[in-house]
Amino acid sequence: MFTMQDLAGCVFTGFTVVTYKGKNKQNRSLWECACNHCGTIRVLPQHVAKTQKSCGCLRKKWAGNLNRTHGLSKHPLYGRWVHMRLRCADPDHHAYHRYGGRGIKVCKEWDTNFEKFYKWCMDNGYQSTLQLDRRKNDKGYGPDNCRFITPRKNVLNTDYPDPRNKTGYTGVSKNRHGKYLAQITVKGICHKLGSHKTAIEAAVARDTFIKKCNLQHEYKTQVEA
Repeated sequence: MFTMQDLAGCVFTGFTVVTYKGKNKQNRSLWECACNHCGTIRVLPQHVAKTQKSCGCLRKKWAGNLNRTHGLSKHPLYGRWVHMRLRCADPDHHAYHRYGGRGIKVCKEWDTNFEKFYKWCMDNGYQSTLQLDRRKNDKGYGPDNCRFITPRKNVLNTDYPDPRNKTGYTGVSKNRHGKYLAQITVKGICHKLGSHKTAIEAAVARDTFIKKCNLQHEYKTQVEA
């Protein structure tokens, strides 16, 4: 546990601790802290200083000032737009490693203009019960790669690679015996495609299955050539 002397000067994700400011009514230690992103000074409980990512300036940065002009800041699509941009561009976002961390970006047209994103959504089947889906999982968010589909269809058409997977190929994992296992999920059913000596062999086996069954999954090798 940090003592008062130890905590002063500590740098956390969102704040740098400056000095001890006593205790609040709940007997929690309070600290004067400087936001690492904009320099704003706040007096915060210890647990907040250690875990909060900013004084609120990051949220303002990604939401922008567009809500002052379009009057749609309370529409559900506005929240979707903000979070879409966050996970593609903010390394502090919990899902960044699955989006921006692997090169997924928001097209310039949508990233800089909520109204254009909103208009595209309204013209292309938006309903509050549908999810915005990317047709090609390795490409970004834009009019040419997005559509609205039901949550069920989204789940059935998606492979969820293990975040610990270091093979470089979707649907390929390495077991404790050093073998590479290939698998694919189709309509909620997981198909095991055997074990292989190398990751590329397992990826080829998976792509061969995709080609043979005429599936909509994306190829990861040159099997279709």
